This record gives sequence, C-alpha cells and structure tokens, in this order.
Amino acid sequence: MKMGLYIYLVFFSCTTLFASGSLNQKVGEKCDSAQLFVCFSTVTTAIDDFENIWALSFKGSILSMYKSTDLANSFENPLTIASNIRVDNHGDGRPQLKIDGSHIYITYVKKTNRKYQGKLYIRVFDIDSNFLSKEVQVSDEKNPVSQRFQSLNIVDNKAYLFWLDKRSKLPNSKKPLSSLYHAVFDRKTMTMSKNVLIKENTCQCCRISVARQGRSFYVFYRDLKSGSIRDFTLTSFNMDSKKINHIELFKDQWKIKGCPHHGGALSIENGVIHSVRFSGNPKSLGLKYQSIKNGQTLREMPFGDNNKQAAHPFVVARNKSVFIVYKEFDGVWTKILLLESHNQGLSFSEPVVIAKSTGHNDHPFLISKGAKLYLSWQRYKEGLLFKEIKSNQLNILRFNLSTFGLLSNHLNSQTCIFWSIYCSECLKKLNGLKGSDLNATHFINMDEYDDLQLVKDKIVEFELTGQKNYLIEPLEQQKIRYMFDKTWRGELPKSYKIGGNND
Repeated sequence: MKMGLYIYLVFFSCTTLFASGSLNQKVGEKCDSAQLFVCFSTVTTAIDDFENIWALSFKGSILSMYKSTDLANSFENPLTIASNIRVDNHGDGRPQLKIDGSHIYITYVKKTNRKYQGKLYIRVFDIDSNFLSKEVQVSDEKNPVSQRFQSLNIVDNKAYLFWLDKRSKLPNSKKPLSSLYHAVFDRKTMTMSKNVLIKENTCQCCRISVARQGRSFYVFYRDLKSGSIRDFTLTSFNMDSKKINHIELFKDQWKIKGCPHHGGALSIENGVIHSVRFSGNPKSLGLKYQSIKNGQTLREMPFGDNNKQAAHPFVVARNKSVFIVYKEFDGVWTKILLLESHNQGLSFSEPVVIAKSTGHNDHPFLISKGAKLYLSWQRYKEGLLFKEIKSNQLNILRFNLSTFGLLSNHLNSQTCIFWSIYCSECLKKLNGLKGSDLNATHFINMDEYDDLQLVKDKIVEFELTGQKNYLIEPLEQQKIRYMFDKTWRGELPKSYKIGGNND
C-alpha cells in the first residue's frame, strides 16, 4: 500500500484533523451507505513509523485522508484535504502521499476546464501538531498549462517531484508537448525550486516511477520515440550535479497512436535496478521484468498470461529478494498474483494468487516498511484490501538457461538432481537422501506447472523444504538437457555435477 496523509491547515490557525470513532468497512454495502471505501475507485496508502495506515481518496468533489491504527481494519473519521474540486483520480494518475517521520507530504492534480490538463499542488501535514499547511503550486509558470502523473520522493525535509508537463510546444505548432519535469519543494520554507526540464517529448498518459540510489534518482517512464513508438526510458538525475543521463535499454517497439495508460514500476537495491513494464507490440506482447546494473541488462523475463489480460505490475526489491504483483482477469475474477525471487531476480517462483475480486478494482501496490511487506489493493465492491505478504518458506524457483549459467560458473562443485513426482525411482532416491549433507545440491523437478502443489507436497514429505528447489522452465527444457548431457533424452532420475572443476 502506498501513501498516507497528515495535513495542516495553514489558515492562521491550527485545525484538529481527526474526530473520534471509526468506519468499519463491510462487503457488499450500497454506495450510499457511508461504509468506508466501498464504491471508491482509488485509494492510496502509506505507513508511518508507528504502523498507522494513512489512506488518501477522492469521491464526489472531496479529497480526504483517513487514519487507521489497526492495519486498515477500521479508520477514523476523515480529514478533508480539499473540497469543491475535481482531481486526477484513476489507476495511473492519482493523489499521492509519502510519510517522512512526523510529516506527511500530499500532492494532487486539480483538473482544469481544458481536457487532459491539470495543475499540481503540494501540501504538508504535521502529525504531531495536527497542522495542515497551505497548498503550494508546483509549477513556476505564472499561468501553468498542465502538470500530471506526478511522483513524490522525500529526502532531508525536501520533496523531490517529477511529473509530465505540457508547457512545451513543437516548432510551428500550438499543440502542447508532454515533457518530463522536476522540481524540489522545501518543507521548512514552504517554497518550490525552479522547474527543470529532464526530457522533452514523452508519452503523456502513463504513470512514472522513481527510485533513489545514493544521491541519484532513477526515473522510469514511457517515452515517445520516432514513428509513434512508445517504449520506456530510464533516466538518472543527480541531486547535486544535476547531471542527466538517459538509459535506452527497453526495445519493445510498441507503435501506437493513442494512450497506453500503462506505466511501469521501479525498485533499486544493492546497485541493481529492478523494473516491470507492459508492451502492446504483438511481437513482444505482455508484461516484462528487467534488471539492470551499471547500464547493462542482467536479466529480462516475460511473465503473466496474455490470455487473461495480465496488467499493471508493481515491484519491490528488499533484502536481496524481489517481489512482483500484477493483475489477471479470467472473465469473472480479477486476481492479484505474486512472484518472488530470492537471488536478486536471477530466477522467480511460480505465480501465486494472493487476492481476487469480481468487481471493478484499482491497480495493486506493494508497500515495504521495516521487516514487513504489504499489498494495498482497492476493490470497488469490497473496499480496501491491505494485507501483509509473507514469503513462501517453500520457495520453488524457475530453472532456466540463466540458472544453468549461474551454476556452471560457480567456484565450487554443485550437484543437480532431476526428478518427477511420476517417477517411482525418483521418489525412492529423494526419500533416501533424508539426513544427508545437501548444502551444494539443487533439486530440479521436471513436471508441469499444473502439478506445482503435488510437487510441494513431495518436497515437504521428503524433508527438502530448506533446500534449493526448482521447477524446470518448459520452453527451455530440451536446451537445458542438452547443456547437461548431449545424450540425455529425458529419462529420470538423473544427477549431474556442475561448476568447480567439473565439465
């Protein structure tokens, strides 16, 4: 879940923000029932240092913030942040909030009378004093044209904002040109810096994602390239030198004269950039994960079922693990699926359904706080779902050609055992390994993904849950067999040494 609001009212006096009492969400309530978040389109959340959940949502003409002290099971009465307005309030473009200590930073775009245009504002809420500041215009233009799809990032009492701006125009044209801009808001002085152009001529209708590494921000956004190609660009921006570097590693070649409304997501850990995105090019259709280090791609992997409209992924990297959530729709149910990697994205577990709904629903988000990871997902019929994601202790990874390359370069010899739940000799062999030293042993199952639960049951039965367990990548199975043994045609069980001094 992401974002929360604490607000101040800077109208000469402090205002107490939250009344006592709670609104408990109930499934299936009518839209006029006043039950919290039922029939709300979007809800954006964040967590403070005391594990309070803050939720920002817009309905009617009112932008409100809610506080929960019991992990979103109930919420206190809302604070009105702005009223009698229209704001961007959909999956890719929405109000944002970030928490820094006792301060909540809130941004929102007020729609203007002109189509697809709005004005971006920021304000700050002090949790300790219950004070909401005045709203500050982000644009440094006297008469701002349009700022939308903002990203909010907090460093040292300052908000670093990136957004899509339409002040530029093509030569000899009156048509606005979407461009990526940046500015800094200083909470102590309540002032905005001069706006800085980062990249001119971008796609105008997709969210942007920003992550920080050291003193540099990395901005991930859908770019507009020649020939109406709308592929992603990764741009680094140094906070001190202001140096800008565009990294062109995403080659989906999606040609579309329209609005994709499908932004990506970004997370960085240990110098590795983890990104997820969508391409509508029939030749590269679907969701993709790509990891990057030092300007070079480490791994690129498709995921999701295109026949179930796999869409709107989000990614978080933490503790050498990578977590991805995304949506699929089977004609009745929208399901949120989770992928896990515990080797920095080199391989991932099979997708697991962690939530579902039969009604209209928002994009899924992941929120990392301390040692915990949460899913935040707004559902129109059922309301807000906010739940902790616990890593599957029985972690089964994909075994593919990348995994083979990793093991073959290992300094120490590794043993790979190939098995199947339908091979009686395999099961005898696994049962005989109980109590053995298996530190350098990898167990690679050769069955179909549909048998995953049966595979897990056997791993538990043979006490192998703490070992390195894999499921073979079906499209690469023949090549993998060939890499291990050119004469191997699929018979099981099989064991091979790899890495170290082994050929």
